[in-house]
Parts: sequence; structure tokens; C-alpha cells
Amino acid sequence: MRKIIALLLLLVYTTSYCQIHRQYELMPGVKVRKTKEFSGTGGRGYWNLKYYDQKGRMILQEKYRKRILMSRNAYEYNVQNDEVLSVSLYDINYPGKVDTISVETYEYDESGQAILNKSTIGKTVITTRKTASSLPNMSEYHVISEHYWQEKDIITYDTTTFHVILNNKNFIEKKIRRNRVSGEKEITDFEYFDNGKLKRTKVTRIPVPEYPVVYTGGPRGDDMSYKYKYNKKGRVKKLYTIVEGKKYKLEEYTYKEW
Repeated sequence: MRKIIALLLLLVYTTSYCQIHRQYELMPGVKVRKTKEFSGTGGRGYWNLKYYDQKGRMILQEKYRKRILMSRNAYEYNVQNDEVLSVSLYDINYPGKVDTISVETYEYDESGQAILNKSTIGKTVITTRKTASSLPNMSEYHVISEHYWQEKDIITYDTTTFHVILNNKNFIEKKIRRNRVSGEKEITDFEYFDNGKLKRTKVTRIPVPEYPVVYTGGPRGDDMSYKYKYNKKGRVKKLYTIVEGKKYKLEEYTYKEW
């Protein structure tokens, strides 16, 4: 039986389309957070260190496999606490090379809310624009991802359009991805706990695929729930996901304060 293999570009899309309408996870009072990774993230033996400034913004991240440094990335922000630059200071695959990962630009309305974000990642440009919505307490975002390939003197591009709706009252997000060629539609609903932590993601595909989607890279599925354990200060200590009735530990966190 043929199977559809879903390769999820979570880092690119989550960073880009969410960036314009969500605040970064600020960690006030935290200087360093250590994360141990388990199934679904890096796997056993992988861990990372995230360094924060006194505003709680992550300014440096180091990723390790056992005692081996795999990468080191730095981040810069504007006065609105939106990321404007991320730079690779070290990559084990390209030692000695310093390279820009992404450059972010924004436009804000009179209230200071971001209404346009342009993210440049290599030859990919992702533009997120806030548009008017006819529904109360909701915001709509239109995302276009353009990928450029240059072969000899020819530059081609592909465009993917997203409609992301955020319900501010109930804190539920809906991401609608349409294939402009086939007309197929993929709807992802995001549910959150009252503290803003992700509670559940559910994917609906229209039309229903002839063959089931198979995810790679860890415990993933079209319907995933998340659970958290907290320390005495209310910070997340352990993160779990539940897929098809099975519970998996994803990450453990420890903190060093200022």
C-alpha cells in the first residue's frame, strides 16, 4: 500500500506565520534554561541551552549531542520585542562559517500592533499581512511563502497561501492551507490552556486522503494533545504529548535565574 509521507517544516512555518500575531515566550527572571530532549524532539542524548536577557528574550541558543556542540545561534529584537535577526555563529556541518539565518522586518499600526511581517530565510521570503475580518474578536492573517531557485539565468518561485484566524476571546487558532493547484485544503485547529500553553492540535484534510498520512521524526499525528508539569514557581518542568492514546515525554527543563 502506498503511503503519503508528511515531512513537516514546523520550524519555518511556526516561526513565520505565528510571529506577527503572538508574543515570544518571554522568560522574565531567567538567565539560562536547559532543555533535555526525548522522543519527538532530538532524542536521548540531545539537549540545549537558551540564554535570556533581563527582559526575558532569548538572545543565544546552543544545541548539543551529548558533550558535542552542534550549533550556536544568536538573536536580536526591536523595541516591540519582535525578533529582527537570527545568526548562526557555529554549525558543526560548516565550522568556521558565520551566516544569517533570517532577517525580519515589520510594519505596525497606530496602536503598535504588527500588521505586516516579512521574513527572509535564504532564498525564501514569507510575507504575513493582517487583513480585515468580518467576525468579532477575531483577526485574520494572510501568509504568502515564495521560494526562489536560480538556475543559470532563470528564477522561479512558488506561492503557498495561508489564512490564519485567531479568536482572541477563546484563544483558539485556525490555520487553513490551500493548495493553489489541486484545490486541496488542510485545516489545523490549535487549542490552548488558560495560561497560553498549547493544549491540542487537530488536522482536518479536505478531501480525505485516499491513504493515511504517515509522520516521521517522532510521535506525531493529526490529533495531538499536550500535558505539562510545573515547578514551584509555575515554570514548565516537563512536557508530554499524547498521540493515539499513548503518552510520550518530549522535554525536561531546568532554570538558572538572574
